[in-house]
Amino acid sequence: MSGSSYTAELAYDINRRNDRTTIHCKRLLDIFPKFTKPFVDKYLFGPLSIITGLGIVVILLVWYIIILLPCIFYSKYIMRYPSIFNLPQTTSASADKDTNTSNTTIGSITALKTLHARSQMYKQQSGGPDNIAPLIMNQFSPIGPNIPTSYTLTKVYSILSRVNFYLTGRVFVDQLSECCFSKIVKFGEVGLLQLRTCWLDDAVDMFANENEGRQFNIVILGAGYDTRCYRLGSIKKNTNAKLYEVDAAGSQESKMNALNKANIDTSHVSFVSVDFETQDWMEILQSKSDFDKSLPTLFVWEGVSYYLDKHVVLSTISKVSKCGRGSYIAFDYFDESCLNNTMRKSSKKIGEPLKYGIDSVDDFVRECSEQSERNEHELKVVDNLRSDELKERYLAKSHGRYIGYSSEFGGFLMIGSPPIYKAKVLIAPSKSSISNTLADQIVQTCQVALELRDIFTIALSGGSLASFLQTLSARFEKAGVDPEWRKWHVLLADERCVVSTDADSNLGSIRTNFTNNVPIPTKQIYGIDEAFLKLNESTEIIAISYEEEVVKPLLQKCSGMLDCVVLGFGPDGHTCSLFPNHPLLNEHTRLVAPIDDSPKPPSSRITLTFKVLNKLSRQIIFCGAGSSKRPILEAIFENGKTKPQTSNKAANVKMLEVEMTNPAPFPCGMVRPQGKDSLVWVVDADAADDVF
Repeated sequence: MSGSSYTAELAYDINRRNDRTTIHCKRLLDIFPKFTKPFVDKYLFGPLSIITGLGIVVILLVWYIIILLPCIFYSKYIMRYPSIFNLPQTTSASADKDTNTSNTTIGSITALKTLHARSQMYKQQSGGPDNIAPLIMNQFSPIGPNIPTSYTLTKVYSILSRVNFYLTGRVFVDQLSECCFSKIVKFGEVGLLQLRTCWLDDAVDMFANENEGRQFNIVILGAGYDTRCYRLGSIKKNTNAKLYEVDAAGSQESKMNALNKANIDTSHVSFVSVDFETQDWMEILQSKSDFDKSLPTLFVWEGVSYYLDKHVVLSTISKVSKCGRGSYIAFDYFDESCLNNTMRKSSKKIGEPLKYGIDSVDDFVRECSEQSERNEHELKVVDNLRSDELKERYLAKSHGRYIGYSSEFGGFLMIGSPPIYKAKVLIAPSKSSISNTLADQIVQTCQVALELRDIFTIALSGGSLASFLQTLSARFEKAGVDPEWRKWHVLLADERCVVSTDADSNLGSIRTNFTNNVPIPTKQIYGIDEAFLKLNESTEIIAISYEEEVVKPLLQKCSGMLDCVVLGFGPDGHTCSLFPNHPLLNEHTRLVAPIDDSPKPPSSRITLTFKVLNKLSRQIIFCGAGSSKRPILEAIFENGKTKPQTSNKAANVKMLEVEMTNPAPFPCGMVRPQGKDSLVWVVDADAADDVF
C-alpha cells in the first residue's frame, strides 16, 4: 500500500475493498469442493472458456453477417443516418482535423462502450460499483445510434457474456484481449474500467471527506455517461457540494435525454456544453454557470486526455493551479509507447482518434506548470498509480487469477495544489518546563471556550502525557483566569480495556496526575463503562457504548465540536491508539473505534478516530519531549515552511508557525484539524533540535 497515495485511505478500507474484490454471484465452479477448485479452474474451465468464447464469437459473427450488415447498409446508404459507420463530414474550416463524434449528434461512441462495460460489471456481480449504469444502458447500444437491431444485439451479447462468466469465471472481452491481442492492447474492459471507476470513486469520496463542513466543487470534465453525481452519497445529497458536468454538446444532449428517460433526478447538477478543442472550457464554465473557482475543486477527467492534442491537455490541467487551494484534477492516461499504430487507426475509424500519451510524468507535471500564464499555486502529484497496485486494490481474483486483464497501459494521476495546514509550534527549553508551556496553551483555549459557550470539553490521552498536566491548576492561578472547574467535561482520547485501578489505565493516570487535584465533578470525568469488563463484553461493545453514551452527548453540549484534545505521540508516530499501517487509519464513519490487535500492550483498546480529530475538534495539542521524538518531528515537518512568531521571552519559549501540505504517513501527521490555531505542537528543545 502506498502510504502517500491520496486515495489509499479509502481504497484499503476493509468493507470497501471486500465489495470490490469479491465475486458475489454463484458460478459453476462453486459446486466443486474447495481443494479441487484450482485444478478444476485450470484444466476444466480454462479449456471450457475457450470453447464458450469461440461460441460467442461465432454467434456475433453470424448476427453481423446475416442481420447487422443489411441494417448498416440500410442506415448508411438508403436513410443516410449519421452513425459510427457514417461519420458526419467536417467543415472546411476544420477539414484538416480528425472528426470527433463527441461534438456531433452521434455523441461519444467510446463513452457508450464504457457505459456498457460498467453496466456489465455491475450485473455480473464481480465488484462493479456502478448501479446507475444499467438503467442508462437499457436505452443504448455500444455501437451507437441509428443502426436497426443493434440494441437487440447488445442485449444478446450482454447475456452471452454473463453466461460465459458464470460458467467459466472469465470475462469474455478481457480474455479475448489477453489471449489474442496482448501485443496490441494492454488492457481489457474490466482490467481498465473497473480500476478506473473505483479509483475515481475513491478520489471523489476522499475529496468530499477532506472538505466536510465547507463548500466545494466537483466538476466532471468530458463527463460522457459518468454517474457519480447520481450514485455517490458523499456528493449526491451534500448541500455543500456544487456539481457540474462539462462535455461536448452531442454527448451531453444524449446523456441528458437518457437520464430523463431513466427517471434519474438531475436537479442538483449544472450541465455546461463546450468544445474542448476550440473553446476555453474554464471560461465557458464560469460564464454559463455559477461556478466559483475560488472554492476547492475536484476535476474528474475520465477517459478524455488521450483523445486531445498535447497542448489542450497541458492547458486543461494547468487551469487547476488557478482554482482555490486544495483543488485537484484526477485523470487516466496512456503511456506514449502504448499508443501503437493499430490503436490509433482503429480509434480514428470510430470517430474518436487517440492522439496523446505521456512519456514522463515528472516532465508532464513540469510542463503543466509552465503552461499556466499565472501559476497561482504550485502543482504537485498526490496520486500516481500503475497497473500492479491498481489490480491489487480493485480487481477480484478467482483462485489467484485476476478476472480482468491489465498490463502496463499507463496509469492514473491526481495533480493539484494540496491545502495548506498551519501548525503552531511551541518549543520549551527543557522537559521540566514543558508542563507550564502546555498548561498555558490549555488556559488560553479554556478561557475562549467558556466565554463563547460556557462549557469546556477536553479529551486527554494517558501514559506519559498525563504527567504534563500537574501544573495546570497553578498556571490558571498565575494567569489570573478562573478555570470554572464545574464547567469542565473530561473524556478519554483513547483507553485500554482495563479497570481504572489497573496500572495500564489512562483514566487512572489522568486521575493521579490531574483530576484528583482539581474540583471537576466526578460525573463529568468520563471513563469506559467498567461493567462491560466484568461481563467480558467485546471491545466493540465498549467502543459503541463510549460513542453513544459519552462522545455524542458531549458534542451536542458543545455545539458539535470538542474544544480541546491533548495527545501524545510515540516514536513510531502513533497517537491515541491509532498505529501506523493499521486498518483503523481508514475509519471515517465512527467516532470511537475498537482495536484488539494493538502493537503495544494491552492489545484491547478503544480510540477516538480521525473523524473526531480532524472534523469535530476545535484544537488539537500534541505534546512530547526528548530526543526519541525527533525523527517523527523531522518526518512531519520535513517540507514545512517555518515562520518565527513572537516568543515568550520570560518563559524562554520559542514560538513558530509552520505551513505544511502533504501529511506525513504517520498517524500523528495525519491529524489535520481545520481552523486558525487548531493544531499546536508543544515540544522541548531536545525533541526540536535541528528540526526547525
